[in-house]
Formats: sequence, structure tokens, C-alpha cells
Amino acid sequence: MSFGIEVQNASGNIVIDGQFRNHAVVASGSGTTASLGGFVLDSKVFKATLGSPIALSRSPMIWGRIGSDSAYMGLVGLEVNGSSELTGFWIGSDNAFGAGPARTVDWQITAASVAGSGAAYGLQVFDSAGDRVFDSGLEYLDIAHASSVFTLTDSGTTRTYSTLANPWFNLSALAYLRTTSPSGDDTHWECAMVARTSSTSSIVAITPYAYLAGDFFYSAIGGGSQQRQLVLAQ
Repeated sequence: MSFGIEVQNASGNIVIDGQFRNHAVVASGSGTTASLGGFVLDSKVFKATLGSPIALSRSPMIWGRIGSDSAYMGLVGLEVNGSSELTGFWIGSDNAFGAGPARTVDWQITAASVAGSGAAYGLQVFDSAGDRVFDSGLEYLDIAHASSVFTLTDSGTTRTYSTLANPWFNLSALAYLRTTSPSGDDTHWECAMVARTSSTSSIVAITPYAYLAGDFFYSAIGGGSQQRQLVLAQ
């Protein structure tokens, strides 16, 4: 930028830029995946319902954190009302044909802030249009790693980074859904999932989260080369 303010963290990532609106934490919670029943059999999913809807114009992003290595999680779906507001979402975990363990996932949503914190002191930054881009009274995630763009695969892609004990994963940046019938008569619901394999690496793969036995339905959602980015925060 040629004028204004720019602040970088120790990793060289920009945390404040006078012309770009920072995403603040606007909602958080946790959930444990379990079977939803009904037409989705042996699923490992939970739904989070938001207390207050978030306008899609604020570009909400969903982050997840799971407490153990080699445990997969992924964004399964969004619930949006008629006013183009996010009202809820679903997170799925690795299924193993119904035998997979339940997974507890902490989640947070970040979005462009529209209201100030009301703090009596601190720092606020506005862009040239008068929109608030940073408010020290709000909570922000610190971006710790952003990978290069890679292609999703069934076998998985391993990404490495500097040591991060238990980072937040940007599930919105990895989101991908598809349905397949590899066995000929069982439909698999699959999504892009991420699993932490160590403090310095994670694997991203297209993994089933639900099955429907004895069904001959087949479709491909979002086919072709699907490129994504692994973004981690603390």
C-alpha cells in the first residue's frame, strides 16, 4: 500500500492493513458428530445453529479445531435464510462405514465486522470509505500458515508447516462436496476433510461422512480439478 497503516506479525503475515477489513470472531461453540438418522445412514455429522444470523455480504468463514491427531473433520453444508444470511452449518467427521468414532470439534466463525466493540480505549482503523477495518476491542484469529494452492485427491495431500500445537483450520477454504456410488449400489456422501497428523503437518483428502445402503443414485458435484488452500490460525 502507498499510504495508511500496515502491521505484520512475527511470521511476516499482515494482520492490519488500512484498506482491507479484518475478520473478527463473531460466533463460537463446539459439537460432537453423531448419526443424524433418516435417509443419511451411519453418518457422522453435527449441526450448529447460530444465535444471530450473519449476512453473507460479511464473508463469514468457518474454522474448526479437533483435539487429536489423525481425526478428520470437514464442512458438510450451510444453512442460509431468504435474506442471504448464514443461520447454521454442518460439520462431518470420518465415518469408516459407521464404525468411526464420534469427534468433538470446536468451531469459530469470523466475519468482517460492522459494529465497533465499544471499548473505552484501544485502536480503531478505518479505510478510505470510512468502513472499520480493525478494532482492538474485538477478537481476531492470528493467521499462522497459508499453504500454496493444491489439488484435492481421494488419497490425500500432506501439507507441512512450522510447529503448531493445536491450530484452527479454515474449513471454508477447503469446502467441497460430492456423492458417489463406488460399490454400485451404496451412495457415499463425501467432502474435503483435514486431519492433523503431527504438530508440523496435516493431510487433506476427500473422505466419506455418510452412506446410504441399497441406493442406486449417482451424481458428481463440483467435478474436475478442485484446488484449495490450507489456512491455519491460532
